[in-house]
Amino acid sequence: MAGPIKLRYSKVADKGLDGIIHFYLTNSGKKSATEFFGKYRKKINQLETMPRMGSPLILRSQPEKSGLRYLLIGKSCRIVYSYSQVEKLLMIHVVVHPRISESTLVGLLEEE
Repeated sequence: MAGPIKLRYSKVADKGLDGIIHFYLTNSGKKSATEFFGKYRKKINQLETMPRMGSPLILRSQPEKSGLRYLLIGKSCRIVYSYSQVEKLLMIHVVVHPRISESTLVGLLEEE
C-alpha cells in the first residue's frame, strides 16, 4: 500500500501565499480572503490526490528546468510545484499572481 504524499512549501511559496492573503485582507476584506484561501486549500487537496493534474511549466529562458508544473486559482494565483513519485513529495515552490513575468518567476525559483 502506498504511503501518503508529503506536502512541503519553500520559504518563497510561504511568503507568496501570505502576500496574496494579505492583499485580499487589506483590499477586499476578511470574507474575500477566506473565500480565496478555501479555493486554495481545495486545489492543494486535489493536488495531494492527483499530483500530475497541473500543466507542465515551460520556461523559455530555462528549458532545462523540467519537472515543474503549475495550477491556476482563478485570476488571482498560480501555484508552481513539483512532484517526486519516488519520495512521494509534493513540493510547492512558488505561489504568485498569474501574470508575473517569466524573469520574475525564474528569480523566485532561484531564491528558494
